Amino acid sequence: MCRMFGYYGNVDFGIQMMESLYKSSQKDVFKGGIAHKDGWGGVLINGESEEYVRHTTPLNKTNIQTFFDEKVGNYFGLLHARLSSDKEPKQGAFNSHPFTIRINSKEIAYIAHNGFIEKSEIAKNLGINNAKNVSDSEIFSMYIEKLEGEFIGRLQKALEFVNENNLSNFLNLICLVVNREGNNYICYYSQFKDQPQTPFYPKLLKYNDGSNKAIMSSTLGYYSEFLDEKGNILEKKVEWATEGNIIVL
Repeated sequence: MCRMFGYYGNVDFGIQMMESLYKSSQKDVFKGGIAHKDGWGGVLINGESEEYVRHTTPLNKTNIQTFFDEKVGNYFGLLHARLSSDKEPKQGAFNSHPFTIRINSKEIAYIAHNGFIEKSEIAKNLGINNAKNVSDSEIFSMYIEKLEGEFIGRLQKALEFVNENNLSNFLNLICLVVNREGNNYICYYSQFKDQPQTPFYPKLLKYNDGSNKAIMSSTLGYYSEFLDEKGNILEKKVEWATEGNIIVL
């Protein structure tokens, strides 16, 4: 499963989270030390600037400091380090998260995902006959874009389709919605039906210190010293994310 985080807060906190993602991509302590080596991407946005990148290069071979160079103040951020499954395509930056979709004339959404979605049924619904070279995450994002209404309503409908058709046993989403009027927000969804060998591994962890808040993969919690190696919470400002519902951070 890929590793990722979404956050709102100051640049120092963003750098701390980015460093934890970097370490997680280099050595995932909860997954036998594997590297998340199949590219990375991210978006940082405030009222003055927006920076959106997707790379083929593994995050752990990137100078991560440059992503935060010359940035001050508070930002919304969404970043993702990819580890593709054997059946999913590896076509460089095309398959790196987050994906972007347009909601209406005022809003766009960035979507990052980990887990697995059986994409053939969704591809059929979209009229895509051969989805071999399109990742499950991108297919799911395209399906949300096709639906009507505001973003959370669309996401809910897309998740209902996935659940009604049993298309996923592991599904985490972190989404950043950007509004022309500045009403930006991060939301997330987490659900898994199968219990892995390390039960807390697929869970999302939520952080809030009053000024900075984040939603992150469990491995980032370890490298941020929020969790120990057994998944026990070490920091009062964190808790495991609610499962089965779309939550605004």
